[in-house]
Amino acid sequence: SAGALYHDGPDGRYMLGGAWLFRYDNGVGDRQRFQRQTSTEGWSPVEVPNAWNAADQSEASMKGTTAWYRKDFRVPSSSSKLDWVIRFESVNYRAKVWLNGRPIGHHTGAYLPWEVRLPGLKRGGVNRLVVRINNRRFPTDFPPSSFSPLGVPTGGWWNYGGILREVYLRRIDRIDFNSVQVRPDLPCAACAATAEYRVTLRNYSPKPQRVRLTGRYGTRRVRLGTAVVGPSSFATFVHRLRISKPRLWSPASPNLYDVSLQARVGKGKRGVAVAGYALRSGIRSIKVSPDGRLILNGQYVNFRGVGLHEDDPRFGFAIDNAVRRQYVAETRDLGATLLRAHYPLHPYIHELADRQGILIWSEIPVYSVKTAFLKRTEVRRLAVQELTDNIRANQNHPSVMLWSIGNELSTRPGPVQGYYIARAARVA
Repeated sequence: SAGALYHDGPDGRYMLGGAWLFRYDNGVGDRQRFQRQTSTEGWSPVEVPNAWNAADQSEASMKGTTAWYRKDFRVPSSSSKLDWVIRFESVNYRAKVWLNGRPIGHHTGAYLPWEVRLPGLKRGGVNRLVVRINNRRFPTDFPPSSFSPLGVPTGGWWNYGGILREVYLRRIDRIDFNSVQVRPDLPCAACAATAEYRVTLRNYSPKPQRVRLTGRYGTRRVRLGTAVVGPSSFATFVHRLRISKPRLWSPASPNLYDVSLQARVGKGKRGVAVAGYALRSGIRSIKVSPDGRLILNGQYVNFRGVGLHEDDPRFGFAIDNAVRRQYVAETRDLGATLLRAHYPLHPYIHELADRQGILIWSEIPVYSVKTAFLKRTEVRRLAVQELTDNIRANQNHPSVMLWSIGNELSTRPGPVQGYYIARAARVA
């Protein structure tokens, strides 16, 4: 079905909803058969998002297992001019993906979106998507898990396995928005503001494309320029827009500006529109005073907040927008104006927070990583990458007031933890 569960993002999204198939893994010998199996024997129908152990709080459930998902689908258009990618909003924890029996990608991690191109797609027929997921956690994962001498799993939080958020097909007509940053800068509460654009486009086609990028910020037209983008290459557009009398965003007055971008290809003044992107932007200033107090739009902040896991005893982490609206409504009923997120939240909660004036403390799952593992270069690199991915995914939301780089690390922070903290803060 066309569209997404949330507003911000590119045009051309289609939700892969309806019936999926699910089964637990029965061992190595079944893997080739699962990738190409045509019958539904041994498979059970499920709806995605799905946490296969939502109601199971046993030790075996926390240890993790391996399971498979399968989805047959047709692309919405058979045009040979189009490319397609598949977008997973969150899978826990290690995933491998096959299309029509061929491996096309893999991913490790949860809570954040990731995408895979779809080579070998049948444009006029039925395609079979198969996803193998293992949710066993290790001491070097985020969040980590380990085992007691008796084999009891310790650490980590609610180890729900599965495709925990929705899945989309995404249509690409030659040009794609690789990254979009629209960052308002407000020097003082009574000052003019600047919206700083940094937009990177990717040319998916085998031919150079002359691309013209325009947009709007509220009622203001924005022209970001024109560039020739080579085959399978990228181009970055940078622009600054001055806003003389901005309507500021705050918990008391969560004013938002509708932002749109449109990419056109071809010669002439207009060309052909091939890609669009939309988001909502809020202009505000968050600073820290010399004595360590938080300042929002020139005023000291006095807030109350709640901590939140996107967890429901019926669905695990595989909740829907109705539950998300309930979370935000209960936050407002408590008189709170802050959500401390365990861990990166679904985009729809960010958008609700933007609209209703709730600040977000956005935390990555670098939780209780033991120093013996944090001292490994690869673990620190992956932790910083987790931070980078979270910022890239959520940087345009005015509700986000800070990026948390870790939680409950060693209470005796030595040089290893100090090195990680310094590097993560620098990267952010």
